[in-house]
Amino acid sequence: MLPLGYLDGRFAEKKIHNVYYKSAGFTSAGKRRVQIVGRMTPRGSQKPNSLAIAGFLIPFAAAGITGILILGFEEDVTSLRVSILYLTIVPLVLLTGLVFSLKSIPLIEQLGDRDYAYSGLTLNILFIIVYITSVIYFVSSPG
Repeated sequence: MLPLGYLDGRFAEKKIHNVYYKSAGFTSAGKRRVQIVGRMTPRGSQKPNSLAIAGFLIPFAAAGITGILILGFEEDVTSLRVSILYLTIVPLVLLTGLVFSLKSIPLIEQLGDRDYAYSGLTLNILFIIVYITSVIYFVSSPG
């Protein structure tokens, strides 16, 4: 790490040779005193872990599909057409999210996005549990 240094100039923050500087006041000679606040990683801008991000967002897509089915068909929710859509599309979307989340975990070391990977996995498992519970409820309800 570089020691504190002095930079002439008007800007409060500067980036010189991949090092970020922040203004730390002025010296008695009138030069701007700066402090190093961070360095760029040697990797530069890295690729996002797209599988982790997709695995995180897909359960919300499944919830959106369910909402569209409920709001779109209103009182006709128990019809055969809605039931077939609910029993095929929603679990396929949820399983896709689960697969994406599981596939993204080994890529955490290379691509990062640990938060998206693990929270996506948690959300997918939670939404699958809610989906199975709702299917059991509707199958076991009389009528």
